[in-house]
Amino acid sequence: MAWEWVAPTASAAAAVVVGVAGIVATYKAGNRQQDVALTVARQQGDAQVAVAREERQQRRLETAYLELLVAITKVRYWVFTVYPLLTYTPDQYTMPPLPELPDSDQKEALWTAYWSPRVKQLIEQWDKAVRHLQSAGFGIAAARETEGSGQPSGIDVHTLHLELPDRKQKVIEMDDRIREQVRLELLGQHDGHPEEVTAEPSPSS
Repeated sequence: MAWEWVAPTASAAAAVVVGVAGIVATYKAGNRQQDVALTVARQQGDAQVAVAREERQQRRLETAYLELLVAITKVRYWVFTVYPLLTYTPDQYTMPPLPELPDSDQKEALWTAYWSPRVKQLIEQWDKAVRHLQSAGFGIAAARETEGSGQPSGIDVHTLHLELPDRKQKVIEMDDRIREQVRLELLGQHDGHPEEVTAEPSPSS
């Protein structure tokens, strides 16, 4: 009779062990699910932040490039007013001043913060072409003023006149290349890396 309690007690103890094991397993499974849920939520949050950051960067890039295109468009129009081939009056055959950019220092600082290395590279080449055209225009203007007063200028005006079309065309070509580069970058078809360029001799004024 003393052993009659053993079997029920052992069964009860086994049931308790199984029950505790089940609780522990459920608890661990619940923790794992919670960890997975937290990890997924964290990853989703990070992804949303990254997307928002990328969209903000893209908007700033678009704004900077739009302002850049507005600026070079003004210079593009200016090119055709530098000693034009066809004029209605002699007064129209002049060297107009280069258009000024509004708040140029502030704008340039803002733009260059978002320009790609390739756009910066093209802008430098464009700027050289603009200065090259300017130097020819200034030379012609100085010669005309000096010779108009009856003094020899010592400037080869004839050569400068002959070079004007090519110098103008160079500015237009660089303008077109900048526009195409901006278009490709905004479409995500160019990473903006600079290109290797061979050193060229400085153009004579």
